[in-house]
Amino acid sequence: TFESRAVENEGTLFVDDILFGKGLKKALEVDKTLPFVAPYGETLKSDNAALTQESILSDKNNISVEAPARAQELRLESVRFEYSPDKGLTWHTIAIDYDLNDNVYAVEWDAKGLDEKLAYSLRAVSCGILGEEAFGEPVVNLHIKH
Repeated sequence: TFESRAVENEGTLFVDDILFGKGLKKALEVDKTLPFVAPYGETLKSDNAALTQESILSDKNNISVEAPARAQELRLESVRFEYSPDKGLTWHTIAIDYDLNDNVYAVEWDAKGLDEKLAYSLRAVSCGILGEEAFGEPVVNLHIKH
């Protein structure tokens, strides 16, 4: 017989957006009327340099942002990084960081193939185990230099 119970001292595992382990019981007991916290948009960085309007990015960029760690936001599942080539009308996923141990989330953005003539927007999105999404403030007018 297989029995699955949320236990405080066991780890947490996500499989296909399903949470297993110690965080489940606590996360489901959280007051869902509390706001789900977005990444801190002003902390978006590329290769440890703050991103601002008109920043120039290269083909390969180590993008990071600060957001609450899992200990502060129990419903947090991941932080997704997205870019927009059309001033925020459409957003494309760059990558998703599932490491919730600290408050810095990072991915590598391979921007090869993106049009150098366009201005891009970049944002981070907090994703929750109950389907919540909280959008960080985007950085706009970023340019790619190959």
